[in-house]
Amino acid sequence: MYCHNCGTQIPDTVSYCPECGAKVASSAPAAEAGELRPAAPSAEAGELRPVMPAADAAPAKKGGMGWFKFIINFQLFAAAVVSLINAVTFLSGTIYGSREVAENLYYIYPEMKLLTMALGVVSVALAVFAIVVRFSLARYKRSGPRLYLLLLAVSILVTLVFVFGAAGILESPVSDFLDSTQISSLVVSLGFLIFNFFYFRERKELFVN
Repeated sequence: MYCHNCGTQIPDTVSYCPECGAKVASSAPAAEAGELRPAAPSAEAGELRPVMPAADAAPAKKGGMGWFKFIINFQLFAAAVVSLINAVTFLSGTIYGSREVAENLYYIYPEMKLLTMALGVVSVALAVFAIVVRFSLARYKRSGPRLYLLLLAVSILVTLVFVFGAAGILESPVSDFLDSTQISSLVVSLGFLIFNFFYFRERKELFVN
């Protein structure tokens, strides 16, 4: 069928148009069977005109789908790239400045190598997961929004595990690993997570596959 608001062809099973967000009027059985709907008399010539189903007074665009397109066309790909970069810095030890510094640190604190390597593997998994989530959202899978929020939450968790884990192993203040820039980044990431939680909750009718 076609969206009455923008004309885009959409699946018969969706309740909202994935292109413009407008609510889709469900097809009546009579229309599918080829029967005629009741007609209203014409004021001019007494002819009968088909009565079209009344559309909603205001199409439920729910703010549009621009943000959704940004997520699936850019943000998730960027998240995959960032996760791969993080994985390289963790696995190579360059997160500590250089490999030489990392090797010295690992020699004194073997637990730091275990923590760093584990976070490197998790970062690789997050890069792959970001692509999986991207296609899940693009296909309007029911699980897509939940997987996306999980991705955001785990990304925040990786940073927190590194900061508090390193501080605990080295017996150093957390402030040694968490500067103002990282704090700002965590606050923004948390706000991003909360915003998307409500964003996708308002559009849950789109994800029915």
